[in-house]
Amino acid sequence: MNALFIALVVVLGLLCCLNILLTIGVVKRLRAHSDMLAQRGGPSESDVPVGLEVGEFAAVTLDGEEVGRDDLADDCLVAFFMHDCSPCREKMPRFVEYAKKLPGGRNQTLVVVDEDGGKEQEFAAALAPVARVVVTNGMGPVAGAFKVSAFPTMLRVARDELGQVRVSANSVDLDQPVGALI
Repeated sequence: MNALFIALVVVLGLLCCLNILLTIGVVKRLRAHSDMLAQRGGPSESDVPVGLEVGEFAAVTLDGEEVGRDDLADDCLVAFFMHDCSPCREKMPRFVEYAKKLPGGRNQTLVVVDEDGGKEQEFAAALAPVARVVVTNGMGPVAGAFKVSAFPTMLRVARDELGQVRVSANSVDLDQPVGALI
């Protein structure tokens, strides 16, 4: 009986050690994947498909200007940011520098910032000199018109041969010179 009890304890001890080793392996693998995702470079493609017809929307910019689908300039840059999103915080300064260089000035860029109890004002203030800025609660009507489901999302829109506003690019490389796009 004593020998059986000792054998059972030894087997359970070995199983616990094996479980700990497997758990450590899983944690290491998860950390490696997290690092790979964090270091993923280049433009991020959104889940908004190229060619999507932009839906109707109506919004008011911080300047009090009403803006809708028909007010978007050809080859307009449209971006969606959220204050508490770390990739948004990381990309926003580069986005501002990129948007400064776009021909057409502020009318060439529309930015939607998710409302966050006043915390979004930092984003809005930084973006206002280079873009028409809309602050909206939740995804809002503009994000719905573009079928945006993630932040940050940066798109280009243009009119097709029938005059419909469509997504012409679902990724924007903020490190590429602006002149290379035109």
